Amino acid sequence: MIRIFQLLLIGAAFLAFTAHGADERPFDPLVYAKGAGQWILSLAKNQNGALTWPINDSDRKESTFDLYSGMPGGILLLAELGKDDPAGPFRAAVPASVAGLESLRIADAWAVKRGDKVVVPPGLYTGIAGVGWLYLELLRLTGEQVYREKARSIVLQLLTRDATLDGSALWDDSNDIISGAAGTGLFLLRAAEELKEPRGVDLARRAGNYLISEGISTPTGAKWKINGSTPQLYPNFAHGTAGIAYFFLRLYEATKDQRFFMIGLAGVQELETTAELDSKGISCKWYHHEGNGEDLWYVGWCHGPAGTARLFFEISKVLKIPRWMKWVDRSANWLLASGIPDPPKPINGYWNESICCGTASVGDFFLDLYRNTGKKGYLQAAEKMAAHLVKVATSTDKGFHWIQAEHRTAPDKKDAQTGYAQGAAGFGLFFLKLSRAQRGIPTGWRLPDNPF
Repeated sequence: MIRIFQLLLIGAAFLAFTAHGADERPFDPLVYAKGAGQWILSLAKNQNGALTWPINDSDRKESTFDLYSGMPGGILLLAELGKDDPAGPFRAAVPASVAGLESLRIADAWAVKRGDKVVVPPGLYTGIAGVGWLYLELLRLTGEQVYREKARSIVLQLLTRDATLDGSALWDDSNDIISGAAGTGLFLLRAAEELKEPRGVDLARRAGNYLISEGISTPTGAKWKINGSTPQLYPNFAHGTAGIAYFFLRLYEATKDQRFFMIGLAGVQELETTAELDSKGISCKWYHHEGNGEDLWYVGWCHGPAGTARLFFEISKVLKIPRWMKWVDRSANWLLASGIPDPPKPINGYWNESICCGTASVGDFFLDLYRNTGKKGYLQAAEKMAAHLVKVATSTDKGFHWIQAEHRTAPDKKDAQTGYAQGAAGFGLFFLKLSRAQRGIPTGWRLPDNPF
């Protein structure tokens, strides 16, 4: 049955291509979402009814439970595809995939080995907060209460961990969205709301207090390091000031504590100051990091306008002042004017196709803007990104995957990954999001760091 499905999948993509000619290359994004899910399943190992898959298809790195590279993104893709294609293999694979994810725990705890130590990573993209988020999404999709209890157990694990360690150790000396206090705090806020668990807000407040102590005052606002051991200062979303300020604004919404609003506003003001505007003031961008990174201009969620615009969208929601939305528009305008995905001249910071750093991330941003503004131009821009991803996809009888270099500094190290941030799960979810936008269907899932 799966083999027949694979052949139909590839055939549908081929017919969509040949029916209109190679120059136009029309496509059905749902076909590519399904193909990404099918490729992930093709790598899965079944051990006593539990499915696991590796991080990539090259050196077959072992399965992990982090959202960035591991299984949660693929599980969400399978579950969401089960709604759009109930006759396909996706929905039936979800329980076994969750069992596989659970098998990655150590001594019944969500922990990892680091040398001789066993540690519990709290992060949204690198730790247990991301697993908790997945369970909240599965609860939304299925209504099965077992996922409520699984998500609650992760909140309790964070609470227990906090009871035995001081604040800095709780966050692994990390401040940012990906692995630190800001990202974990965002999960706690969502879990507190959906699980009716007020202790989640209390712990998120502690994360906010910790981040206030980590802030660096500037003449125009405030900024933050990733952690105490990393010398670079990053202004943007995943590792820097924009993401941390975003958390403060969300924490203010949950607590109405003016301290959190004021420090979040200080981060916003810092980003206004460091933005590079064009001569007409209609587009903007932010450099990658202070010091020797001020000639690097990333485009995506991690270090580019597609991510940093989230901060300005959030403060526009909080204050309802048009001034802040201008920064969202400027971010979009720079990306539109850049010529991505085929810029007329190279952009020092655009090398990647992923939903973290590259083309899919830009397309995802345009879809969020389309959903919130109704402007067809944003949908068309997202379709342009998707058409490029169709062009660079690798098609086999096992589905679709994308071979790329994750790291800008290691351009020759290319592989096809399975996870959310750099792999098929992220590409598949982008194509599914596009398909639903075209059909007028709500996206469904939303990460805690997405204000749209």
